[in-house]
Amino acid sequence: MEELSDEVSFPVYVLAKDCSEIRAFASRQAMQNFMEPIDVENDEYEAWDSHRNCLRLAVTKPKTVWLRVVKTDARVSTQKFDQLRKRAREHVEPEPLLRAIARKLGRLRTGGQNVRS
Repeated sequence: MEELSDEVSFPVYVLAKDCSEIRAFASRQAMQNFMEPIDVENDEYEAWDSHRNCLRLAVTKPKTVWLRVVKTDARVSTQKFDQLRKRAREHVEPEPLLRAIARKLGRLRTGGQNVRS
């Protein structure tokens, strides 16, 4: 039996099968921003929630909310889960390009004014 994605406990740990990299995601949106639908369809990832539940990833519609994360009945062993968590890198959303450029130039726009930092 599978449960809806609302029942998934974050962070979610995702293993990229092609490179064995593990990332810890704080939200479904962060996962969706990082992953590509074609890779999810091609079963390129394994995933677990913070309670050791195995997850199934799927592509749905609409495109704005295309990633479905479903908890399954399976659970990973405590030993394997501890190894996964130790290897996981926390996923950090990239800074928007314009903000990064402004920061590099030492300028941030605040209340309509340019401010040098």
